Amino acid sequence: MKLTREQVVAGLVARGVPEHVAQGVAMNFQHESGFDTGIQEIAPNSGRGGYGLAQWTGPRRIALEDFAKSQGKRIDDPDVQYDFFMRENAGPEKGAWQTVMNAPDAQTAAINFVKNWERPATANLNRRIAQYQGDSPSEGGGRFGGTGLGDPATAAPAPTYSHPLEAPATAAAPTTPADPWKDNASSLLGNLGSLGGLAGAGKSGGVTQMPSSVRSQAPASMTAQMLSPVADTSGQDALRQQLAQRMALLNAGRLFG
Repeated sequence: MKLTREQVVAGLVARGVPEHVAQGVAMNFQHESGFDTGIQEIAPNSGRGGYGLAQWTGPRRIALEDFAKSQGKRIDDPDVQYDFFMRENAGPEKGAWQTVMNAPDAQTAAINFVKNWERPATANLNRRIAQYQGDSPSEGGGRFGGTGLGDPATAAPAPTYSHPLEAPATAAAPTTPADPWKDNASSLLGNLGSLGGLAGAGKSGGVTQMPSSVRSQAPASMTAQMLSPVADTSGQDALRQQLAQRMALLNAGRLFG
C-alpha cells in the first residue's frame, strides 16, 4: 500500500512519537521504501531481502511476518508495520531508538535513525547523512517531498524493489554468451574452401589456381565442392561439419598432388 508522508507521520505520532522525531523517521522511510508498505528489495545479497516501510531484512523480516500472522493480518498492512516498529523500539532496538528520541530536531533524528537503527553500509550511511543534513521540512527538503537542499552528488542511490504479494514480474530472457569460434568459423571455412591452402597451389594473374594434377585426378564432384563457396549458416554444428568436410577434401587433394 502506497502511503503519503503525512500518513506515515500521523501513524507514528498516534503511537506516541514526537512529531519532529516522526519527521526524521519519515525521512528514512521515504528513502528505504518510498512509503510503500508492500515493497520488497530486488536481488538482495542474501535471503528474501528487505520488506516494507523500513525494509526489514533477515531475522527482522521474519519477526515482522510472524507478528503479522499473530495479528491475523497481512504483512503489508500499515498498522501492522507501525505496531511492529514500536515493538522493536521497546525491545531489541530500544538503545538505538533512544538516540532518535533524544534528537532535538528532525534532521538530527533522521541522522541518528540511519546511523543507529537502519545501520546501512558505510558508503550509503555517509551519503544519507550528507543528504539529511540539508533537508528541512520548513524549506522543502527532499525527504519531505521537496527538491532537497543537499548536494545531488551525495544522494544515496534508490534501491530497486518488487511487490511479492502481486503477480511476479516476467523474468528477462537469458542472453547467449559470445562464441569467438562461431564468429570466425565462416571466414575460416571460406579460406579452406579456396585453393590457396592446397599443397602445390600456385597463382596466375593474382588468381589462385588448382594444380592440374589435382584437377585431373580428383573426382568431378570433389573438384566442384572444393571450388564452391562456403554456405552461410549460423548453426555451430553445421559450421563444424562443413569445416570437417573441407579438411577431409584438403587432405584428399594433397594425396592427388
